[in-house]
Amino acid sequence: MRIHRFLTAAALTLTAAGYAEVPELTALVPEATGYELIARCDPRAWAKAGYQTDNTETLAGDLKRVGYLLKLTDQEGNLSWVFAAMDPFTDTIADIAVPASGGNAFQDYVNNLEVFSNVPGVKTGKFEKGNIEFWATNYVAANAKQIPGASDKTFDFGDRKSADGSYGSMQLHNYPEKQTVFSFSNLRAGANCDLGIGNNPSGNPDWTFSKSGNKYKSAELFVVAQIDNIKTVTPFRYDEKTVMEKAASLVPETTGKKLLYAYNLRTGSGFGDKSRVNYQVDNSAQFTAKPARVGYLMVLTDKSGKENWVYAEMDNFAENVRQLGVPVKSAGARFQQPVANLAVKSNVDSVKTGSFPAGNIEFWPNDYKPQNNTGVEGASDDQFDFGDQVNPGGGYGSMQVHNTAEKQTVFAYNNFSAGANSDAGIGNRPGRHPDWTFSQNLKNYKSGWLFVIAD
Repeated sequence: MRIHRFLTAAALTLTAAGYAEVPELTALVPEATGYELIARCDPRAWAKAGYQTDNTETLAGDLKRVGYLLKLTDQEGNLSWVFAAMDPFTDTIADIAVPASGGNAFQDYVNNLEVFSNVPGVKTGKFEKGNIEFWATNYVAANAKQIPGASDKTFDFGDRKSADGSYGSMQLHNYPEKQTVFSFSNLRAGANCDLGIGNNPSGNPDWTFSKSGNKYKSAELFVVAQIDNIKTVTPFRYDEKTVMEKAASLVPETTGKKLLYAYNLRTGSGFGDKSRVNYQVDNSAQFTAKPARVGYLMVLTDKSGKENWVYAEMDNFAENVRQLGVPVKSAGARFQQPVANLAVKSNVDSVKTGSFPAGNIEFWPNDYKPQNNTGVEGASDDQFDFGDQVNPGGGYGSMQVHNTAEKQTVFAYNNFSAGANSDAGIGNRPGRHPDWTFSQNLKNYKSGWLFVIAD
């Protein structure tokens, strides 16, 4: 069984905390006071070692300013550095760190950029705007956002994010000056990552494909922030006991059942091959016999900390427990069929709760169309709902449970590889496409979890 740490609003232990200066920063930029260290890493070792300091889950509050200090020491011991600060481009502290697979992506303008550096040619001072390109996927040179002055042919301060891949970009640009402030790209290449301050003098200005990390004896990246109403947070560990206690507190009928999977909807998938599942808890090896019943508990916590949840339980419909989890390609799960003895509980007012003779599921890793090709009664041919048509290929993905008689989606999780931009919803989506297809709404929640429970 694999268990990883994560955070829930209910698990916060908040204490007063004051600002802790970052000495490595104030030694170079004395006026950069009031910053808290969010994360520190060696970009050249990021792929294997991760963060040396990671406060992304232990600090909470309102972001006021965001900053990045990159220090590069060459083979002769010469130090080059840059510090850049700006108004926050997100309200989530974890989002300002190194882009993570399945996490949020940002290709945005930033306001009130300020740059300090000892590198000749780097424009320093205060600037009204800049722009960032933070994502964990591949990208191409096309100037998708029409950043003024950017090229469509070279990798610079205006590129286009791809839907998949894992090259990664963590770049800050001073676009009015047509300059990259700093770049950390090819995030998982180790010493062969792309690292640079200012524009690359040869090749792509944003250092893409430069493999310049191997030129340096050492490299340090500091992610810092000024935070109002700062609090410290005690991270929480979700193991089987805790999950089942939580489930029983919401749905007493789950008492005595077993946890099969715990899955972080925001970060659990997002792999380029769209075929793997990064379960936070995986107890599938403990199930030696087919379960009689299977239940799905989805918990979506909004930005205010309110939990929205639904539990749907039904007779087992699968041949093996791998097919009861997220239906990626490797699971061999492709189900478009009725399910028997559906039971639904929820704290979402619009959801029909109770016991129902049947429901229907749409579990597959493929793309799909809105046509009601299986003739589900009441389903639409022109909206994505409780009766769609699965395509033979593609990788969008659908994990949907429907209350057929009530013409209602009980819960939906779609577009598995999109991470925080996946579709996730409880009950029918208001407006078009009741099954949440194309909604990309998971980013509107602080956290999203799916627990698979069986007996």
